[in-house]
This record gives sequence, C-alpha cells and structure tokens, in this order.
Amino acid sequence: MLEMMARVQALRREFERMSMKESEGVGEFALKLTSLVNEMRALRSNTEDIVVVEKLLRVVPDKFLPIIGTLEQWGHVTKMLVMEVIE
Repeated sequence: MLEMMARVQALRREFERMSMKESEGVGEFALKLTSLVNEMRALRSNTEDIVVVEKLLRVVPDKFLPIIGTLEQWGHVTKMLVMEVIE
C-alpha cells in the first residue's frame, strides 16, 4: 500500500512538471499526459478530467494561445474532455 502511494506521488510530481515543447505536437503531448493520468488512475488516484484539461491548456506553447483563448471564452472548459480539446 505504501509503495502504491509513493508511486502515485511520483506520478503527480511528474504531472506537475510536464510542459509541452515547441517542437511537440498537441496530440503527442496529450498522449503522454493522458498515459500518465491513466497510470495514476490505475493506482486509484482520483485525477479529474478538468485537472487534466486545465493542465493541457496551461502548458501549450505561446503559438497556441489564440486557440486556447477561444476555447476558454466560448467553450465549457469545465466540462471538456482532453480529446475534445485536441480535436
């Protein structure tokens, strides 16, 4: 049990440190992000979709800011799934 909790904490730290590189595609980064979150959830970590969506919107390079602004202004970010954001 303690080992599982330690693994979840390590994954959470990795999640917090993640950022998208300029050379990285949105789909590529989203795949890494969701893979990490799925591993956390498999260990019974309650990581909600909104946390993942907000992370994705927060760490994209500046070239995506106009798109992010539109999503935040016109979309229901609190109800979006990661797949909806990257489509």
